[in-house]
Amino acid sequence: MTDSLARLKRIDLNVPIRYADKTMTLPLDLELLKTFVAVAESGSFSSAAPRVSRSQSALSMQMQRLEQSMGKTLLVRGSRTVRPSAAGEELLGYARRLLRLSEEATAAVTRPQETGNVRLGANLLPGLRPAITLPGRLSRCPSRCSRPIAVRRIAM
Repeated sequence: MTDSLARLKRIDLNVPIRYADKTMTLPLDLELLKTFVAVAESGSFSSAAPRVSRSQSALSMQMQRLEQSMGKTLLVRGSRTVRPSAAGEELLGYARRLLRLSEEATAAVTRPQETGNVRLGANLLPGLRPAITLPGRLSRCPSRCSRPIAVRRIAM
């Protein structure tokens, strides 16, 4: 066991990672992707600036940084408009998915824990059968329910 531990390489998180393949880059910055999506969707830097709470010049610099890191032109700049290039269109789909996944992960980890019980009562009305159908529907809770649902029917 000690011999196998000695062969493990210690990773220093303060030192940049050097990849064997020099073409591999660092992970994408979600802030840059958020800005990219805002610019691509709004069609101009001035329209996108309020969406990301930054100045127009800050957005321009961020897009230059993103283009440098990707090694591609992502935006085609016109006199007053901006549109994604072919590479930008491809990145746009990935950027939207990454941002959604980031929001989903944050929500999953930070949501408050639900506790307690909920009691639901239903009267049996002539012609309706809630006492029969309601428990079955509640027990088929969607997978997004974080707690199990226990259904009991009590006759009164």
